[in-house]
Amino acid sequence: MKADNCIALLQQMVAIPSESQNEQAFAEFLANYLREELSMETQLQHVDGKSYNVIGRWNSSTHGKKLILGGHIDTVPPTPRWETNPYQLCTRGDELHGLGAADMKGGLAAQLTVLRRFKEENASFDADIEFVGLSDEERHSIGAHAYVKLMQQQNALRNKNFFLMGEPHFDNIVIGATGKALLSLHIQGKDDLATDRQVSDANSFCVDTLEIVNKTVDAFRWKQLFIHQDTAFRWNGQAITRIVTFNFQTAVGSTHTIGI
Repeated sequence: MKADNCIALLQQMVAIPSESQNEQAFAEFLANYLREELSMETQLQHVDGKSYNVIGRWNSSTHGKKLILGGHIDTVPPTPRWETNPYQLCTRGDELHGLGAADMKGGLAAQLTVLRRFKEENASFDADIEFVGLSDEERHSIGAHAYVKLMQQQNALRNKNFFLMGEPHFDNIVIGATGKALLSLHIQGKDDLATDRQVSDANSFCVDTLEIVNKTVDAFRWKQLFIHQDTAFRWNGQAITRIVTFNFQTAVGSTHTIGI
């Protein structure tokens, strides 16, 4: 397997903008690659707006077992701090720089390069192989939810599935990763003058609630870790943390977010 092939593919990937909620062009690129280069059965799953999941499959004669490769196809937006064109892969020493090169188009390119070698050698595998690219991971993971719902509809979650993601995690393979839960509290009020007693009381309630959450945020986080670190949130001696975001919205539209 030549690393040049993987880098050339990554170069094409980086050149296609795919910020969260704008993944359609990149999803179509991947679907074409899976179909033309790997001869996979492909599917573009529309999630919302310009967000799409892409799925490719090799079906084997063995039923009930599946190896799933892939990860998320979206990136964060570029910032003004970029010193080079974020959509043009460049080399700095032994590093490759480009938007999403690490998180996680590099992982996708590596997996697709392995699958291409697998096809070229006519290798056999005692299970179905599926490649899945999920949208919106950097935001609310609506792509992952849509994919799981699709699998539920197909009763595919009852099968023996093994999912290997190319998400960067330093230099080792882990089971589980930092996640997040998005919780929203909506306080209903009415539009009126700021001198109105009822509106003033509603806004004061918002402020008071935010202050309470802000004071207890650290205690809440550590309490959750203490409760779960020896059960579902612990693996090989390493605690798997999670992020909780509180989203407060008043009737007049102002939004306050606190992350845990």
